[in-house]
Amino acid sequence: LIDRRHTPQRRDASGRIGGAVSTNGKPYVGKIAVRLVHSTQPEKDIALNVTTRNDGSFDAVLPMLEIAHWQVLIENEQREWRLSGSWNWPHQRAVELKADAPPAE
Repeated sequence: LIDRRHTPQRRDASGRIGGAVSTNGKPYVGKIAVRLVHSTQPEKDIALNVTTRNDGSFDAVLPMLEIAHWQVLIENEQREWRLSGSWNWPHQRAVELKADAPPAE
């Protein structure tokens, strides 16, 4: 789960982004890349490198986030896996990213 938190006394959309990453029901501990890709203006894309805590949680300072439809991408440092999803900020205050189910055999 990723959720976007902001400082209540501010009127803009800058603040912090946070969430938790787990794999097979266990917290993922390590470095991850979090990318927010703007729907129409690539120069507004945001790339963050963060390290998760022992419980899989993370948070980071987030620059001003404008109202937009964002693609959210999270991947580990080795790029062995990636989670992605759409986020319609500010209509959605949070977004949950889940891995696709493996194909049926």
